[in-house]
Parts: sequence; C-alpha cells; structure tokens
Amino acid sequence: RVNVPQTPQIPPPLYQRGDGGDLARTSPPSDAGGLQVEGHLRSDVLRWGKLILTGTETDLHYCCRLLTVRRLRGGFYGGTLSSAAALDWRGPIPRATVATHLEGVQTEPLLSAIQEPRWTLRGIVTLDSKMELSGQPGPEALARTTGQTDIAVTNGRVTGYAPLERISKTVDPVLKELGIASPSLNEFDRLSAHWTLDGGVLRTRDLMLVRDGTKFYAAGSYNLLNQTMDFDVTAKVAKTTLEAKVQGPSSDPVVTPQAGSIEGRIRTEVGKLLGKDRGKDLGKMLKQLFSR
Repeated sequence: RVNVPQTPQIPPPLYQRGDGGDLARTSPPSDAGGLQVEGHLRSDVLRWGKLILTGTETDLHYCCRLLTVRRLRGGFYGGTLSSAAALDWRGPIPRATVATHLEGVQTEPLLSAIQEPRWTLRGIVTLDSKMELSGQPGPEALARTTGQTDIAVTNGRVTGYAPLERISKTVDPVLKELGIASPSLNEFDRLSAHWTLDGGVLRTRDLMLVRDGTKFYAAGSYNLLNQTMDFDVTAKVAKTTLEAKVQGPSSDPVVTPQAGSIEGRIRTEVGKLLGKDRGKDLGKMLKQLFSR
C-alpha cells in the first residue's frame, strides 16, 4: 500500500505524444509514507492553451509534496524555449516558481497566441524571466505574482499600438519646426528593458528604443490588471532632447509634453547671451510663465 500525499488537482497541459516518453519510475515510499517519482518526458508537440512547443524534452521529479521540472527545452515560434519550474505544496499556501529563457523567438505569432490581435509586433525576442506565484492558479493569480524580466527585441515593427502612435503625433510637429526629420517609431533596430512585476504592475527604469541613432527612453509603470500606464518618456533626436508624460489606458493614452525641458533649454541658450545675472532673472520669469 502506498500513501500518496493529498495535493491540489492541477490540470496538465494538453499535449500530443509523438514518439512517446519514458514513463516515470516509482521508488519505494519514504519513511514518511510519501511517493517519489522521477521521469523523462519527450513529445513532438506540447500544447498549453494556444501556446505550442515542438520537440520537447524535460526531466520530472516529485517527492514530499514538491514537483520539479528540470531542463525543459523545445522549439518555440522559430526559436527555442528553455525553462525550469517548481510546484511546492509543503507549506500552508501553494507556491510555484518558473524560470524561462527565450532565444530567437518570433514575436508576432507568440503575441497572437497569448492575446487578442489588437496590435502587432514583428521582431526577434530574447528574454530571461523568473516568476513566483503564491496561492492557487486562477483569475486573480496575476495580482499574486512577483518576478523580473530582461527582454530585448531586434529588427522590430509595431502596428496599431496606440501609445507609440500618440507619441509620434506629439513629437513630429516639434521636430518639423526645428527642421529635423522625424524618425518612424513604428520601426526600430532594438527595444530593450528590465521589468519587475508585483501586484499586477510592471515597472521599468530603463526601457530604450533605438532607431537609426535616435533614442527613446522611458521609465514608469504598466498596470496589467486595468491596462493603464504612467511613463516619463525622453526622446533624443540629433542634438534635440524632448520630454513627455504618457498616462491613461493603453488603448487611449494622453501624451503631455513636459514644459520643464523646454524651459530649461530656453533658459540655457538665452542665458548665454544675457550673462549670468540677467540669466537668473530670465529663469524666474520663465518659471512664472510655465507655471500658468
């Protein structure tokens, strides 16, 4: 007789077996009466919802209310996915940790599999991520998930993403007045950022988009629960620096140019002509003007 610990019923991913997998081997129960299982899984096609892994292999180990998934690897939308995970039921609250690495993955089919096709992103993504979930899976799981991610997308093209379109409409007229050709923000050479996730909110301090020498920087947060954002954006085009605030729902954000950067440029350039003392008076006048 084997006493199997009572564990939550977690539905396994739907998968189609190809050449089959090595069935797990069961060792004798431990002194505590627990079940120990080790095995190796191979599958031609592994499905989780709309996500698809091909040529997948992984090692599984279960003991003492702890399930570990080691060296999971497979083909993933033109690139590769490698991962390791642990599901822990030893404490009063179940916990899951997942570490994931993506290499050379095509973004467009990946995004189509995990979201409604409201906007598209073409490019090649590299990603390193580690996430931890406490409690049972479900609709509220995102609010209980914490972690961090490093991501880079190269040779990208974005279509239909409202925040980028609004930023372009704000920046283009200013650059035109300065006689500077406005870069196309829907295409970029590289997009990179380090993100943290806590309570359903993504935060970054170093998002950077590069296009033909033009650089856009962003720092702020994105709420995954209500799809709202709050970012400070800085654009460096030629020798010109522009700043803006991007806030509101991602489907209809408000982009507000920051007067502080304009004020600073005027004060610096005109102050050089007027001299140090009169430059201070100019600064006071500009402060009053931009505060109205």
